[in-house]
Amino acid sequence: MSSYTFTGPWINYDRNSVLGATLTLTESGGGFLTAFLGIFIVFVGGGFWTIFSFILFEIGATKKPVDGLHLQHQVILRNSQSPWASFWEFFMLPCAWVKRPADGPVGRHFQTPPKHFILNILFRCWSLSVWGLLVFIGWTAAGILSSEASKSAGTDTLIRSYNCGTWEIPSVSNVSIPHFGFKLLSDSISAASYAGLCYGSNTNDPRCKSFIKQQIPFSSRTDANCPFADGWCWYNDSAALELNTGFIDSHEDLGINAPPEDRVKYHRVATCSVIKRGRYGLTNTSAGPIYQYFYGPISGTSQWTFQYHEIESTFGGGYDLK
Repeated sequence: MSSYTFTGPWINYDRNSVLGATLTLTESGGGFLTAFLGIFIVFVGGGFWTIFSFILFEIGATKKPVDGLHLQHQVILRNSQSPWASFWEFFMLPCAWVKRPADGPVGRHFQTPPKHFILNILFRCWSLSVWGLLVFIGWTAAGILSSEASKSAGTDTLIRSYNCGTWEIPSVSNVSIPHFGFKLLSDSISAASYAGLCYGSNTNDPRCKSFIKQQIPFSSRTDANCPFADGWCWYNDSAALELNTGFIDSHEDLGINAPPEDRVKYHRVATCSVIKRGRYGLTNTSAGPIYQYFYGPISGTSQWTFQYHEIESTFGGGYDLK
C-alpha cells in the first residue's frame, strides 16, 4: 500500500480547497521541511521585529519639543537588534530615571522623584517593553511549534494505484480461466474474513482500518415480497430477505477523494430468498455437463437465470453475489 501513496501537493476534499491543501512527503523529505521551517522562522522573526520597531519609531517621530525620555525611546527603537534586547532595554530604562543625581552642600547625591513621576516613567517605558516581549514569545513559540506542522493535517494520505479497474481475462484458455477462478476465490476469502472480523463490532483491530469506513451501513427486513414468480420462494411469497444500503457516497463512504460536484451516490437494494428447485435444463458438452436454471432472464441477455459447469469445481473459484 505504501508504494501507492501519492507524494506531493493535493487537496483533501473533507475540507475546502484552502483548508484542505495538503503536502505529503517522504520521511526524509518531512525531516528536511521541519528543519527548514525552524531556520525560516528565525529569519522571518528577525525581519518582523525590524519592521515593527521602525513603525513604532515613525509613530514617535515628531518635530514638537519632547523630553529626554522620549528621545531615549527613539534611540532604542532606531538601534534595535532583536525583540528581546529591546524589551530588556525598555524594562531597565526606568532605573536611570527613578534616582537622579542632584548637587547639594556636600557634593553630588541622589534624590527620589515624586511618586507620580515614577509611575509615569514606568508606564511609558514598560508599555513599549511589552511589545518586544510579545513578539519574542510569539516567534519563539512559532519556532517550537514548527515541528508540529507535519502533524497538523492528520494521518490522511492520498492513495493512487496504477491498477484500478476490473480484473479481466486476457484470453479464454485453460491457463487464464483457472487463474481467474483463483482470483475470485482469494477475493471471496478476503471479503469473508473482513466481514467476519470488522462488521457488527467496534473492534480496533488494525486490519479494520484499511478503508475510510469500517463498515457500510445498511438496513434489512425479512418480510419482503418474493423476487420471483408466485409460489417459487421456499417459505411463502412475503418472507424474502431484503438488504438496503441507502445512498452510498463515493467520497464519504468509499473514500474516493473528490469535490462535491464530482461525487457519486450509489443505492443498492438486493432481495434474496431460497427458491424451490425446478425448471432447470442439462446440457452435455465435451468438457462436462452444464446445469442451467430458468427462473427469469438476466437483463435480456440470456434465457437462463444461473448456470453451473461441473468443471468449475476443479478451479477453486469463489462466489458471486447477485
